[in-house]
Formats: sequence, C-alpha cells, structure tokens
Amino acid sequence: MSEKETVEKAKEEQSWMSKIQDSLLLGKGTREDLKEFDMQLREDYHKELSDLRKRWEEIYLEILESKQPSLNRKTKTVIQTLDRIQEQVNRATYGYAPLFNRRGQIESNELARVFNYDKEFGEYLVRLKESEDNVAKSVEEEDWDAVSDGINSMKKVLDSTEKRWKEREEYFRSKEM
Repeated sequence: MSEKETVEKAKEEQSWMSKIQDSLLLGKGTREDLKEFDMQLREDYHKELSDLRKRWEEIYLEILESKQPSLNRKTKTVIQTLDRIQEQVNRATYGYAPLFNRRGQIESNELARVFNYDKEFGEYLVRLKESEDNVAKSVEEEDWDAVSDGINSMKKVLDSTEKRWKEREEYFRSKEM
C-alpha cells in the first residue's frame, strides 16, 4: 500500500470529531492516528514475539529432557536472539521523531511510510512461526537431525528478521543528518 493510500485509510477510520479536529489542526489528527496505529502494530508484534519465545522455551526444555546436549547451545542462542529482537521492537521510538529532521514537522506521508514498513515486518514473524512449528514437530517426533536442521533454519530467519528491524532506523533516517 502506498503512503497516500495509508493516509487516506487513516482518515477514513477517523470519527467525525477527529475529522473536525484534523481540519482545524492542519492534519495533526491524522498524524497522531498514524502514530497510534503504528504503536498498536508494534505492540502486537511484541506480543507475537513473546509468544514465540515462550513456545521456544518449551522446545528448549523438551530438548534438555531428551538429553540432546549438542542442541542445547543452539537452542539457547535462538532464545537470546528472540529476546533481543523482542526488546528492539518494544523499545522502538513512538512517533519516530528522533529519526527525522527535528527542524520540521513529521508529515503524514512519512508516518505512513513508517507504518507500511512496519506492516511488512509482520511477514518475518510469519516465517519465524513456521520455522518454530517445524522444529516443534521434529522434537515431538524425536527426529534430532531434523531438529538440528530446523534450529539452523530458525537462526537464519531470526538473523534476517533482526537485520530487517535494524535497517528500519536507517530507512527512515533523514538524509540531511
């Protein structure tokens, strides 16, 4: 979805009182709505990552109980990476003011671009969930070679997810800074 379409959709979602406020405040209402939408989206991502982490902890305990020492360190690394990504998402700046030129206002189109970028991040969470499902299934079947391969696959997906989140700041950083 383009920035313009995102801004229009945000305007459609506004109540009539918000529309009046938006017109009186020269679009500030739309900007605030976009910030709120993005904040909610990232809170949802944080919860999803938290759920992934809890499930991965269960997988880790099953591996420990099955006495598979070669998988312990790899599994713990996945947990640590999930924790790191979860905190990065949780601590992301609301409204993105530090990422833009502070001399001017953050415009609706810039906020829409941020929101669209963050929406695309959800695709990475879907891939993480799929990788985790594959590992959980292999653990249930006690197919330890498949578990090892699944953990390696999960680590690759985690690395690309973490890279995508780190690129986010660079993507929105003002060129003038």
